[in-house]
Amino acid sequence: MDLRHEWKHRINVEDLILLRQRLRLLAKPDPYAVGGCYHIRSLYFDTPSDKALREKLDGVNGREKFRIRCYNRDFSLIHLEKKSKRNGLGRKEKVRLTPDQVQALMNGETNCFIPN
Repeated sequence: MDLRHEWKHRINVEDLILLRQRLRLLAKPDPYAVGGCYHIRSLYFDTPSDKALREKLDGVNGREKFRIRCYNRDFSLIHLEKKSKRNGLGRKEKVRLTPDQVQALMNGETNCFIPN
């Protein structure tokens, strides 16, 4: 399992400006960011008993969550993502979905990925 650390930090505007200036010297801007930003749409899935939410709140060591995600309102590229956490390390796996598969999942059809 390919695991990574995922840390999120809140920074103030002054630090944001300074960080952007420094990073411009080392890295190219992301060509997929529109005006330096992404518009992200996510649809998260959980069990009727809110298993993923409860495990997160309870600090369960090994947990998973699933979501459908697309960027910049481009519905021609949609992914089903599975995020896993183990011992503070994270992993993300994803597969591409068609709009029909997305609709099937939203309709509760969980067998839409099984080949005939």
